[in-house]
Amino acid sequence: MDKAYKTGQNNIIFAMHWLRRARDFGQMDDKLLDYFTSIEMLLSAQETKKLFKLKEIMEDLRCAVKDLLDEEQLNRFNEHLNKINEPSFMLRFDSFLIEQGISINTEEKKNVEILRKKRNDLIHGKSNVAILEEELQLFDNTIQKMISAKIMTICPRKN
Repeated sequence: MDKAYKTGQNNIIFAMHWLRRARDFGQMDDKLLDYFTSIEMLLSAQETKKLFKLKEIMEDLRCAVKDLLDEEQLNRFNEHLNKINEPSFMLRFDSFLIEQGISINTEEKKNVEILRKKRNDLIHGKSNVAILEEELQLFDNTIQKMISAKIMTICPRKN
């Protein structure tokens, strides 16, 4: 059994665990965070296009600013530069849908975007984030589609 196959299986298992937890436990904000943990399990290995492909470009950027910044600023710049090729959640989400051949409607897509903003608000300590049961149910359906599609890529049906 190759490593990618095993990782894919584990990601599906973890995604299903967090999906079940989101359905069964906690307040609305806890459920939202658990739903996002579930979806992150599916997206964790998702490959996307890199913004800066060449190491030389990264090094040129570092050299260009090293004399302009103090040590603390330079460390922070390097942290951000190292993360520049990390794709956003929505980029990984869209890439996953395309790769898995999943189609979602405009309402489902908008719901994911709205809930992502609400999740970020919760993570950053904003209080009174209104999470609706209907939003979570639609999100649950979207995640179910994603898990099903991922399972089918790992364990295709035999004719």
